[in-house]
Amino acid sequence: MAPNRVAPDARLTTYLTSVGGSLAGFLPWLAQTKEQVLDLRNDDFMLLADLVRVTGQRLRLVLEPEPLVVVSAKPTTTGAAPWLGI
Repeated sequence: MAPNRVAPDARLTTYLTSVGGSLAGFLPWLAQTKEQVLDLRNDDFMLLADLVRVTGQRLRLVLEPEPLVVVSAKPTTTGAAPWLGI
């Protein structure tokens, strides 16, 4: 996988390590990160949590990952990271 490409497995590993083996709370947990994803097909930003679906213990992206770039938000201010204000 190329650098900066969507890697939900890294987030999933972090989640499962911190809360255990159930995916029941994964989407709310992921939504709290407010990670933005740039869709290169249409230059549109969206939340990573909006692109993930959980059914039971199965996780999937609703879009193909190749044209998606995750903008990992480390800063906590909208001045440094304007997408946090969305």
